[in-house]
Amino acid sequence: MNDDALAGERAAYGQRVIKKLAERLTEHYGGGWSKRNLDRMVSFAAAYPSLEIVSPVAAQLTWTNISELLTIADQQKRDFYTAF
Repeated sequence: MNDDALAGERAAYGQRVIKKLAERLTEHYGGGWSKRNLDRMVSFAAAYPSLEIVSPVAAQLTWTNISELLTIADQQKRDFYTAF
């Protein structure tokens, strides 16, 4: 994951928080809340901070599609695939 919110000195703390949150969510809600998925959710929020973009992307694409988009580093290339 490459996110400014969890970079630098706060990175280790942030990763511990995400790991603990993943454990608690899984305990409470069941599967789908792994640390890896939460890392992807944080990356998604960083890549698409605007609700105007998030709503159509989330409505039109599966989580698998979104996860694949996050592997594309270039925002312009990602935007090509999310132009609805």
